[in-house]
Amino acid sequence: MHRGWLQLGQTEIANTARTVAYMRNGVRNTSTQIVTDDSWPMLPYWLGRTTNWVLPEVDEDCPWYDRTDSASAEFAGVWPLRVDGLDSTPLDREVIEGAVAGGGFGVLRTPPREIEIEALVIGATPAGLAYGLGWLGAALRGDTCQDGGRPRNLLFLESAPAFDAQMTPSQVQALGNAQSRMVAQVTQTEGLRVEESFSPWTAEDRGATVARVSFTLTAGVPWVWRTPTRLVSGLQPAAGEPLSLRFENVGPGGVFEQCQQDVGLLVDPAAAPLVSLPRPVSPAATVGMQPLLSRRTQWTLDAGRLPRWAEAVPSVTVTTGPQAERAVRVQWVQGVVASESDITCGSLGEAMIGYIPPNSSLTLDAVTGDATVVTADGLLLDATPVVTGRWGGPWRSPVLRCSQPYTLVIDTLQNVHDQVRVDVDGLVRQP
Repeated sequence: MHRGWLQLGQTEIANTARTVAYMRNGVRNTSTQIVTDDSWPMLPYWLGRTTNWVLPEVDEDCPWYDRTDSASAEFAGVWPLRVDGLDSTPLDREVIEGAVAGGGFGVLRTPPREIEIEALVIGATPAGLAYGLGWLGAALRGDTCQDGGRPRNLLFLESAPAFDAQMTPSQVQALGNAQSRMVAQVTQTEGLRVEESFSPWTAEDRGATVARVSFTLTAGVPWVWRTPTRLVSGLQPAAGEPLSLRFENVGPGGVFEQCQQDVGLLVDPAAAPLVSLPRPVSPAATVGMQPLLSRRTQWTLDAGRLPRWAEAVPSVTVTTGPQAERAVRVQWVQGVVASESDITCGSLGEAMIGYIPPNSSLTLDAVTGDATVVTADGLLLDATPVVTGRWGGPWRSPVLRCSQPYTLVIDTLQNVHDQVRVDVDGLVRQP
């Protein structure tokens, strides 16, 4: 990975290009020299600036500058030296030795990802160093004005693209976005450790101005994600095909209908026949058996649109119009759907949305597994109570593999408003 830029949540915690610019403009001890510059020269332009950084008190986007504390202008930033844990996906599988020979294997697990970071904290004075250490410790605990300890996303660049002074802004954006990566649900799990202090302040020849520090972050969602790709925008459920359906695959008496098995079962003809256990009586079972008048919209993700040697998951956003929407079902089916049986027996992931307020956007986040809604007045709410998966369990996003075709099936009530729109983003996670 490229060590030159790290952003945790809304806070940029390391930016070598910014630090080098501040040091060259005087935010450093005279005994501190820049021997090498491993930053990406186009980083400020990828981040939306039109010029390079100047000084903490001049740049409005400086994350640590505080006009009430003069020491904040004497802090040049954080220069990462080593970042471990962002290269490959962690794996854990227990090996169970056999009594005589060989052995077996436990369940394949993807444990949390640990990220170890070593960096330099650089000040122009001892006061600037002390301020920087305090600011970095606070930034690792939480974003400004937010409760500390909440998991956040860690953003970084996989590599620094080649430098070309003739590139247009759109080309810089495209190159940076192609290398942009994200790890979700990240939090600090070990405190900031000062390993070494050096570079004495030459004005009095005492007091360090640079510290080598280390800290540990842990990602609850262990995969590294690429920049989301918009797969489809503006699907209109109101234009779907009218039909009558049951929201659950339940036959008469509450028994699950069986799909044809790829491999048959060997049974003893002299033994009693296999039977299907009846479903427990519940309101959900009754509702699932009742036919509803609905509208169905289908969209097919063509083969080859996603990488072959990486897994992808789809995040779905449903945006409502002036009326509330209820009973919106989102399903994914492998391949191209030709009949109802393809959906009944081929569904890979299903989410049943019970309610979405008017003029709101509900997102099924495939990275975190959360369902959230942004209401008309801008409130962000947890939508978990109104979203369920198949047969009332938790909803799960499907994993789209091998660059195959998949079909998105959206069922709504027939009175769905014509302003309702559905957008789908594909998120690729690295092996």
